[in-house]
Amino acid sequence: MHLTRLSHRPSACFAPIIRLTLLLICALAFAHGALAAEFASSFSKAKQIAREDIYFDQNRSERGTVYCGCQWEWTGKSGGRVDWRSCGYEMRAQENRAARTEWEHIMPAHSLGQQRQCWQNGGRKNCVANDPLFHDMHVDLYNLTPSVGEVNADRSNFRFSPPPSASLVVQLAISPEFMSDWAV
Repeated sequence: MHLTRLSHRPSACFAPIIRLTLLLICALAFAHGALAAEFASSFSKAKQIAREDIYFDQNRSERGTVYCGCQWEWTGKSGGRVDWRSCGYEMRAQENRAARTEWEHIMPAHSLGQQRQCWQNGGRKNCVANDPLFHDMHVDLYNLTPSVGEVNADRSNFRFSPPPSASLVVQLAISPEFMSDWAV
C-alpha cells in the first residue's frame, strides 16, 4: 500500500525542479528580449551588430552574399565592397549599388509595415520613428542578411521564396526582369 501511494506522488518530487526550470526559461527569455532591444536600438546599430557578431567571417566564405554568393571586403561600420569575380556577378544598371553590400530584409520592410497605420500615414520612415513594434521588426537581426546592393534593389518588395523552377535561378543570375512574371 505504501508503494502504491508513492507511485502516485513522484511528480510532487519534481515540482520544485519544474518550477525552477520554468523560472530560468522565463528569465532567459526576458534577458534575451532586453538585450535585443538594447543592442538593436536603430537600423544602423543592427547593421553594425550583424557585421561584428553574426556575419564577421562570412565575407570570405563560400556562402557569401544572399542570392549571389559573392564575397566582399568589409568597409566602414557595416558595409562592404563586393568582389564580383568571386561569384561571376555582372553589373547591369546601378554601378554604385552593385559594388557595395547592403543589408537585405528577408521579409521586406514593406511587408512588415504596409498594413500598419504608421505606414498609411508616412511610410517606412514614419513607422521607424513612431511605431515601436515596426521598429523592432525593422531592426530584427534574424531578418537581415548581406546582399549585393543592386540585387537588393531588384528584389524590391517581392517576397523571399524559391522560384518555381530551377531554370528561373539561372534567369535571375542573368536578368531579374522576369521576376514580375512569377512573384507571389
